[in-house]
Amino acid sequence: MKQKLKVFYDGGCILCSKEMDIYKKRNQRDLIQFIDIDSDDFSADEYGLDTKEVNEKFHVITAEGEIIVGVMGFSEIWTTLNIFKPLQYMSSSKTGGLFMKIGYKVFVKARPYLPRKKKCETDKCYR
Repeated sequence: MKQKLKVFYDGGCILCSKEMDIYKKRNQRDLIQFIDIDSDDFSADEYGLDTKEVNEKFHVITAEGEIIVGVMGFSEIWTTLNIFKPLQYMSSSKTGGLFMKIGYKVFVKARPYLPRKKKCETDKCYR
């Protein structure tokens, strides 16, 4: 069985989840495994990742086992799903890639302040 691209995302982050939902809908050939780092049973160690790092920055692991951190992980998704060609091109160009990396750094700083989904167990919800 061919290995899949592993995508680690924060399922508690509303914006992050919405974006991953877009990719999940386009993953019709089942090329990507989506792993919610906000899940109670997630363990970064299981994938050879650092818990603090994976909670701070976006991570993907390619089918070949290469760990990609940050905005270039999104480019890997777009390439795998063969979508968003202009963004693929932009991320691979020196100038475009630089702008995307700067934008991603701003997002990383803002993400802890974004609204989060509530987790509910029976009738009690918490953040």
